[in-house]
Amino acid sequence: MLKNSVCEGCNELIRDRYLLRVQDGLWHERCLHCASCREPLKDTCFLRNKTLYCKRDYQNLR
Repeated sequence: MLKNSVCEGCNELIRDRYLLRVQDGLWHERCLHCASCREPLKDTCFLRNKTLYCKRDYQNLR
């Protein structure tokens, strides 16, 4: 784990055994969900303006 890692989703310190990196940001696993439908992002995620989306909701942004 990286020392003093802060989650992009909740802005809290990540103390979990694992953290997830999405582009330049670090996330708790529990914070990784679609901003639109709130479904957990397990296999893939899409990022626009520092906001995470599932594939379906990302495609609807166009």
